[in-house]
Amino acid sequence: MLFDGLGMILLTATAISLAGFLWHFQKENWRGATARILAIPPEQRLVVFVTNAGQVLFDYYAAKSPDTPARPQETALPEPYNYRDPVLRGLPSFRKFQVMQTLQQAVESANFTEIDVVISHSPLVLDELVRNYLLPKYAQVSDEDFYQLNVVRWKLRASP
Repeated sequence: MLFDGLGMILLTATAISLAGFLWHFQKENWRGATARILAIPPEQRLVVFVTNAGQVLFDYYAAKSPDTPARPQETALPEPYNYRDPVLRGLPSFRKFQVMQTLQQAVESANFTEIDVVISHSPLVLDELVRNYLLPKYAQVSDEDFYQLNVVRWKLRASP
């Protein structure tokens, strides 16, 4: 009898906790982020996905977009994985160069006056690498949050 009562209390508490979780749970808003990126004119603009997994979701929602405007150029940073250090805390310098190579080539081409960086579930080290690399040449214009998905807009600084 005592265990039946405790079991019912535990079951009720679990059900209330699960209901609260499901009530407040939100997914990344890829549809909103994609619509925002596509709403900006694509001329001289590059979209960089910090880790390439996000590019697949962007492409999916862009293809489903009702009005399909011209899309900006896209690139993605490769997604390195270190089995000894899965959160990439100790990313060696030679790996940093390999990861940043696509962004460096795009910036050095001088073809882009705006770079939109899409950050989703990427290691903090990669976010900081991208920010620190763009900061000398580009000014951060905005950082929009789409629930665990950020679109950070950068514009080329005017030459002195």
